[in-house]
Amino acid sequence: MLLLRNLICLAACGSLAAARQPAHRPVIDLGYEIYQAVEEGNLTKNFYTFSNIRYAAPPVGDLRWREAVAPHENRAAIQSNPDVITCPQGTPTWQIRTSSQISGYLDTGIVPNVSFANLTSLVQTGQEDCLFLDVLVPKKVFDHVKNGSKVPVLVWIHGGGFTTGSKTDFGSPRTLLNRAEEYDEPVIYVALNYRLGAFGFLSGPSFESEGGLLNTGLLDQRKALQWIQDNIHRFGGDKGQVTVFGESAGAGSILHHITAGGGSIEPLFNRAILQSPGYYPYRSTQEKENAFNLFLGHANVISIADARTLSSEALMTANAESIGESLPYASPIYGPTPDGDLVIHDPKVHLARGEFAHSLEIITTYNSDEGLVNVPTIHTDTEYHSFLEAILTNANASTIAYIADTLYPPTFDGSQGYTNQFQRIAKTFGDLAIDCNSVAAGLAFGSRARGYYFSTYPGIHVQDISYTFYNPESKGSYSLVDTGTVNVTVAHVLQDYITGFARRGEMKSEGDGLERDTPPYSSRGTMVRLDSEGIELIRDPGLSERCQWWASGVYNGLSA
Repeated sequence: MLLLRNLICLAACGSLAAARQPAHRPVIDLGYEIYQAVEEGNLTKNFYTFSNIRYAAPPVGDLRWREAVAPHENRAAIQSNPDVITCPQGTPTWQIRTSSQISGYLDTGIVPNVSFANLTSLVQTGQEDCLFLDVLVPKKVFDHVKNGSKVPVLVWIHGGGFTTGSKTDFGSPRTLLNRAEEYDEPVIYVALNYRLGAFGFLSGPSFESEGGLLNTGLLDQRKALQWIQDNIHRFGGDKGQVTVFGESAGAGSILHHITAGGGSIEPLFNRAILQSPGYYPYRSTQEKENAFNLFLGHANVISIADARTLSSEALMTANAESIGESLPYASPIYGPTPDGDLVIHDPKVHLARGEFAHSLEIITTYNSDEGLVNVPTIHTDTEYHSFLEAILTNANASTIAYIADTLYPPTFDGSQGYTNQFQRIAKTFGDLAIDCNSVAAGLAFGSRARGYYFSTYPGIHVQDISYTFYNPESKGSYSLVDTGTVNVTVAHVLQDYITGFARRGEMKSEGDGLERDTPPYSSRGTMVRLDSEGIELIRDPGLSERCQWWASGVYNGLSA
């Protein structure tokens, strides 16, 4: 008991923990719980890692499908858990089958025949008690908290299509943070988990009528961001300099926070880096109801009340099965959905209307071929129309016809950006789900935006994550597609952009070879092209009538 009291005293005294404990594992007192930096052997000399800090109570039992609540007080033991913790996962089997064939397609140009029959679930690891975050803080920052200086905070919100991923899935951030250290501009890094799939994004009229809360995954993110506002000063962080960054669904989530409440809800951060900001078109009422019933069917219950009484194992299996066995873009499609409060319209619509957090600064980005690994392989015009009908469930027949005949006509001479049906569907999905989100953000923020376009071959979705978290000892790509060796120059430039933006609001690197600082995106759409063949300033390739039309929201049932 005496030892515990001494540790609590050290933690309460802030930097005295490090001063009186020459060992490399300091303790910090958060009030509700006490945490000690985890043991990492010789992995790092510059950082303390506080792993699996609880930012909300376990969302289990009656707390399922409700807003996360504050953690319970638990001061009986000091927490120091280095284990990997993920929220329950679900992977679309059809997408795995397609992605596994893309390397062959890139080599030969022959569109593969991929069967989507007999799809099965892939049950992955995870646990419902998953609302944790990690904090990596430079030792020289944490050891001198008492001097009152504060450093910027970089917050990672992971992607994974709102059904997979975790705070640690994409590797260690140490090489990224070391780039900031080299310029003597340290930053603190935070990464967070949030509920996924049916646990975080279940919806439908029956779900709501039974007391289910929409967008609990997004609300989890806000809970974590509020935790940062309340606690990051204890680590030496400046709550007034918080930069969020994320890729795919992570960046898509950030866009929803930027436009939350039509711009009326504070985003809880100051800067944002949107890497391939992705989210799915909102589903029709019937599709959401179908997804709800499908999940309940897999769980073998008839109501949310019944589901709240089930074991975690039963619900995790139902979640994985509902996702894994679905045909391409058939129910369920889990992700943000309008709730009349946090989410009102598609962020592109809010951005075009000027309804967003204007005080922010952003970097907006996307890759040169975002759609290729996100769509089923198709060969015919009929299959193309079927895809549109499956993914745009709020669009009427005339809207579908306009997309197929005018926006993305069946012209395969390269003038439209594609030479076959597979490229056509990839271009369509890339624009509607990712590229045009990035364009809309750049145009909305104008002089307060910077941008980069990642075109290092093959430029597919998530390829740039190997650059964001570049580590010479890593094994490379985070996808099933062979994207080649990471170009170290491009990786270092990208890391400089990220850490420099968090520190100074600048997208700048000595390694990019540009003769002047990166200009704002503004109305001209100025971006930096990051390519292994060279780095240069370009005009955003996505500035087009196509993106202007997607920003109208017509495909989601809004009037033109």
